[in-house]
Amino acid sequence: MKTSTTIFVAYHKPSAVFQSEIFVPIHVGAKDSAWDSGLTRDDGGDNISSENGRYCELTGLYWGWKNYLPAHPEVECVGLCHYRRFLNPFSKGVPGFPFRAETFSRFSRLFSQWDSREIDRLYHGADVTLPTKTDLRKSWLYDRKKETVYSQMARKRLSRAMDAMIAELIRRHPEHAGGLRDFYLGPDFHSCLTFVMKRDVFQAFAEWMFSFLGELADFPDETVRANVRSSRALGFLAERLVDVWLILHPELKVAECGSFGLCDEKPSFLSDLRVKLRRFKHPPRKADDFPVPPCLLQSK
Repeated sequence: MKTSTTIFVAYHKPSAVFQSEIFVPIHVGAKDSAWDSGLTRDDGGDNISSENGRYCELTGLYWGWKNYLPAHPEVECVGLCHYRRFLNPFSKGVPGFPFRAETFSRFSRLFSQWDSREIDRLYHGADVTLPTKTDLRKSWLYDRKKETVYSQMARKRLSRAMDAMIAELIRRHPEHAGGLRDFYLGPDFHSCLTFVMKRDVFQAFAEWMFSFLGELADFPDETVRANVRSSRALGFLAERLVDVWLILHPELKVAECGSFGLCDEKPSFLSDLRVKLRRFKHPPRKADDFPVPPCLLQSK
């Protein structure tokens, strides 16, 4: 029996290639890249490859949505991962710390043992499968008492774009204002745009997400447009739209699983300790230093 799940794997530079009946590697940002990857490229047909600087791995997802899926009607589940981020459907994962550190070499051995038909069966069990949530309060990079999804994005200097996005979401969906407020002012979210969705759910999500991001890119306020033009902006914003989609569609069956964060070498105890000691010497700004936008306060 052939599998009916396709997961696009985004690559933007040389790395170990993971490919199977299910996993399809894609060279993202291929139009402006000097790297001769030999992989499927995201700059053919209907594409936004030249926008990779802002959209990140989403240029590969867009290509898959517009070009791969129409040519493969047999695909029933669609997913996205990265050359360093992979879902692990065989594990429940750890809440708060979604990506288990693993070396490329060890993961290569694990990957070669994965049963494609079993993966296919597992992903058909839910409308949406995601890694366990990232809890920002558990990261040494942020305010461990009050960090929120909003303050984390403000640290990335994307508050202008975030304010416009949140205000528009609340305007369009006033019945979900409370849920949106709880999400953006909460500490956790499904990070890194790694997911698998049923085909019809994915197509609806992609239509909504890319349309919404396009409207932000053409926002009437020039200060917002300038913010959206910054490096990786639309990719970061999209990463926080996955949970919004779930808020807007509570009827969807959502499953969480484990995930891998691949690295050349696993962090040692000493390297982890250095990170923690550095935090005490250079503590992050408090989350309260990033003012909450009026649109969120008004939705209480």
